[in-house]
Amino acid sequence: MALLFLSHLVQGLVGSPARRDPWVAWLATEAGLLNAAVFAGVLAADGKAVYTAVALGLGTWPAAALVMAVCVPRMSAARAPA
Repeated sequence: MALLFLSHLVQGLVGSPARRDPWVAWLATEAGLLNAAVFAGVLAADGKAVYTAVALGLGTWPAAALVMAVCVPRMSAARAPA
């Protein structure tokens, strides 16, 4: 439940500055969550305290999501066949 609430907040944070479609913001939010989970896992495996690793992972989640949203190329409108 907490991740659902946090992902809604991160999607709102990413959607405004990126100025992309809502599906891009959700895609970036989920990709950012995956990046943050891997980052936190690597830090925890490296010997950092678990709480520190989770806190740094939660901090990188919005940043990674914003980078992902900006990197997704804009799609032009589909052209109808003549």
